Amino acid sequence: MATQDPAPPLFDKISLPPAAELVYSVIAAKEGRKLEGRGTINWQPNGEQYAITGDAGILFFTVISYKSTGSVNASGIAPELYVEKRFRKSETNTHFHRERKTITFSASTNSYESKGGEQDRASVIWQIAALGRGDGAKFAPGLVFEILIAGTRTASNWRIYVNGKEDIQLDGKPTEAWHLTLMPAEQSNELQFELWLAPKKEWYPVKLHYADRNDGYLELLLTKLNIKR
Repeated sequence: MATQDPAPPLFDKISLPPAAELVYSVIAAKEGRKLEGRGTINWQPNGEQYAITGDAGILFFTVISYKSTGSVNASGIAPELYVEKRFRKSETNTHFHRERKTITFSASTNSYESKGGEQDRASVIWQIAALGRGDGAKFAPGLVFEILIAGTRTASNWRIYVNGKEDIQLDGKPTEAWHLTLMPAEQSNELQFELWLAPKKEWYPVKLHYADRNDGYLELLLTKLNIKR
């Protein structure tokens, strides 16, 4: 399977956002029902290493929790381990073996060649933010590029579509953000999701919208940002 370069040739610079804790309001919709909850993402770059932890919960239940850890290099984020736990499902581990140049999964026997630049479901958000923060002049409506993303059982190339800028209401005030759509390049059972990154807020993800093939969705909207400089 072909993989992408460590960063699309279009982008020349990488700049990771500062460490931060982000708190979100959550809306989950399934089978015509909507429930509200709360979610968090902790983004922790530390020199040549990084860690991302996140969760989203509805009522008293955690719908999903995850952690991504790995290294940081000239091309940005290089995941080593992605751990995901969904409600009523077993925890899964996705391993990026840099020395062996393979990606493997605890939930399947699949194995993929790694050439650098691959991301997991959590790290890809921050890799795109780092591309925009480092080389934001390259972002323009209609721009399309690809990144290989590893999930819990498989890995595939995803296309990132830059749709344009939109105003997202945060605390009743409009915040300008780039709206991006991420979709598998080939037919897949993976989730499709929408991402909004705000340049005036260090390119942090201010809104995320995950949709499945059964018309369910999970939407997160930023309510609190604690930057840890």
